[in-house]
Amino acid sequence: AILRGLKPCVIGIVLATGVYMVITNCFSSAGGIAVNVRSAAITLILFGSMVGYKRFRKKKLSPIMLIVISAILGIGIYAV
Repeated sequence: AILRGLKPCVIGIVLATGVYMVITNCFSSAGGIAVNVRSAAITLILFGSMVGYKRFRKKKLSPIMLIVISAILGIGIYAV
């Protein structure tokens, strides 16, 4: 019973951490709200690839593949 109650808590903590990371990386509050275009582009591309993969392949994209895609995008966008 404890493990069944713990699972939603862990999901909530992971989701809250993810939302916090997206908000702090994509938006800065220095003198108003400014959007970091590079971070927002990477986030949108990752979200689009996750949704598109699920729609066309009928299964979820592996978290490892998301990490690899984000690393490639980060190198490509921030190295330029």
